[in-house]
Amino acid sequence: MSEKQTKTSARRALRLVAIFAVAMLSSLKLNAQSTDSSARAFVSQFYNWYVPQALQDRADPTWRIALKKKGDEFAPPLVRLLLADSAAQDKCEDLVGLDFDPFLNSQDPAQHYEVGEITHEGSIYKAEIYSVQTGQRGNKADVSASFERSGGRWMFIDFYYPDGGNLVTILKAPKLPCSSPRPASK
Repeated sequence: MSEKQTKTSARRALRLVAIFAVAMLSSLKLNAQSTDSSARAFVSQFYNWYVPQALQDRADPTWRIALKKKGDEFAPPLVRLLLADSAAQDKCEDLVGLDFDPFLNSQDPAQHYEVGEITHEGSIYKAEIYSVQTGQRGNKADVSASFERSGGRWMFIDFYYPDGGNLVTILKAPKLPCSSPRPASK
């Protein structure tokens, strides 16, 4: 093979490597955009279902209904903590558990909520959730939902509040003592 043929072959190989690299980078970018779109859809669909539930007058807190109807959208450790809180409350007439809606960070939900910025660090995503009052979105997020993709589906893993607290930490904290136990069901 002559020197000219060698240089031509080397150029062709470099072009092929460059074309392959561009194709791979484009594919990675499209995959990332698809994942981000899927993440936004997951959070939006949950809140579009949840908020109308929260606005209904019910005896049971809405978050319990979410666990019953959409429990697979929550990571198992979060489900266990929420169920433990629910069980403690069921045994007591006094308030010993959550006294607010943990997914909205509210006792009086707005008519509408919007998903704001979504960020991610590694496999953990975080979506800012804003209440909308009289057509105006709040200046700061009411709650930030943390979630990840596991087993081919998205799951909420925690909820963060503007005061710096988060749901998992609240649920792990010792419960208030029950001074008025509920009578045992027969």
